[in-house]
Order: sequence, then C-alpha cells, then structure tokens
Amino acid sequence: MLEGKYLMIGDPLNDVINVRKQVCGFDQQDSMDTEAIHVIVYENHIPVACGRLLIVHETFLLDGIYVIQEKRNEKIGDFVVRLLVEKAYLLNTETVNVICDSTNKGFFSKLGFIEIKSILTDLAYAVQEKEDIPFCMHIAKEKAICMKLDVVSFKTNHKCCK
Repeated sequence: MLEGKYLMIGDPLNDVINVRKQVCGFDQQDSMDTEAIHVIVYENHIPVACGRLLIVHETFLLDGIYVIQEKRNEKIGDFVVRLLVEKAYLLNTETVNVICDSTNKGFFSKLGFIEIKSILTDLAYAVQEKEDIPFCMHIAKEKAICMKLDVVSFKTNHKCCK
C-alpha cells in the first residue's frame, strides 16, 4: 500500500535523503531543504519516492522528484507531483513550475504542464554555481527546460493516476 506524507520545514529528512542516495548517489542536504515542503512516499513503510516544493520569490517550484529504480512506471512519480501540487493549491497559488530534463517533458506534459521560456532555468544554474548547492545538479544545463502548470485547471480537470 502506498502512503504519501508531507514533511514540513524542520522535520527530519532521513527518508528523503535515503531515496536521493538510491536514485542519484548523493546523500546530503542542501540549503534549500530547510526552506522546502517535502513529500515522501512509502510502500509498505519503505521509502520509495520523494519530491519538494520550493517557494522562491513568490514562485512555486517543484524540485527533487525521485522514484527508486525498481518502482518506476508504477505511477508513483505521478503521485508525488499530485501531492506537491495539492499543497501548492492549499497555499493559494495559481501556477507551479518545474525545471526538468527535456527527456522528462512527456511525463510532465501528461499531467498538464506546458513548456515555457523562462529565466528560471538560467537563474537556477547561476544560483547553483554561486552557492555551490545541488539544485538541478542532475540535469545538464543544455537539456534543462522549464514547464508551468495552471494549478486551478489541474484540480478541475485531472483525476488521479489516469
């Protein structure tokens, strides 16, 4: 059975860090972890996926969405995104953005995200270089795209896990 859990600012991130380590090999927190709302998904009490919602200068940004290899293609990533979008909706935002690898465009498009031209991508990499933080470090800059979701439309038109 799947269970999604929100981790608020200040909650321990051990399970999030465990999933990150399994997926991409890094097991450290970054400076944005302390300012993010996290989601961790468990299957039979074992952490299998995570993601976070950042609020940067009034922009809501999904980041760090990871699903362990053996649980991919089971709609768990979909579940993580929906939990994060639900939290953004409850925080009264109209749009949510994601910076992702272009190979993930189809995944986010199915959920209603559209590609946009944005300075967010360049800004994210500039911050990463200046602050030495792992934001988007798993995405090659030339493959990064920014996508946007209309949260109200999503809540109206997208039923869970089609």
